[in-house]
Amino acid sequence: MKKNHPLFSIVILGPPGSGKGTQAKCLSRFFDLEHVDVGMALRRLAQGDSPLAHQVDTLIHTDKALVPDEIVKNALHNLFEGVAEEKSIVLDGAPRKEEQIHMVEEEMKKVERPLLCVISLTVKEEALIDRISHRYFCPRCMGFYIDGKDVEDATKDSCPRCHYPLEKRKDDTAEGVRKRLSIFHEETQPVIEAYRKEGQLIEVDGEREIDVVCGDLHEAIVRIIENTYED
Repeated sequence: MKKNHPLFSIVILGPPGSGKGTQAKCLSRFFDLEHVDVGMALRRLAQGDSPLAHQVDTLIHTDKALVPDEIVKNALHNLFEGVAEEKSIVLDGAPRKEEQIHMVEEEMKKVERPLLCVISLTVKEEALIDRISHRYFCPRCMGFYIDGKDVEDATKDSCPRCHYPLEKRKDDTAEGVRKRLSIFHEETQPVIEAYRKEGQLIEVDGEREIDVVCGDLHEAIVRIIENTYED
């Protein structure tokens, strides 16, 4: 498929542990997209020593709550401004609630990458808890790895990408996951339903193998691009 169409944005949504980041990276390779990861940007911010950093750290890791819209908007603005001129976007981590939909789409328009479609990954709660209970991350590159799958022993092995010691996120516990799932169902599920009503939603079973999920998404997005931009 030739790249003879305008730049665009794809949003990827799903509960914690559903594989949003993994699928965003996969689509980035397929379509040469810029992966804009709002969650990673906020987690990096939370590692700082400013009052704002402490506020974000408390919200994410202690309260398991969503970050205020104004902070998300600033993060989005800075991330979008850093996107390469020739690249479209796959956005991971926003909008997280209905009130953010307009804000996110306005930021997309400012950088002339209007919304093409929205992906929703569905995974059962038991599978999410199992995934996250075995999940570790690298505090340097912020990559996530499943113990026993991506690395042999996350308590001993280092990050495959940058060779830094792996850690557990503070909220990657069964209790933390259930709290975040509760927030997801209350705040983010209405976002998914809003995009479903607009006919912009691609819903995919995220419990299958990574390559199978990404292959399905690739086919669906190719069809949308062809129907939207190509004769």
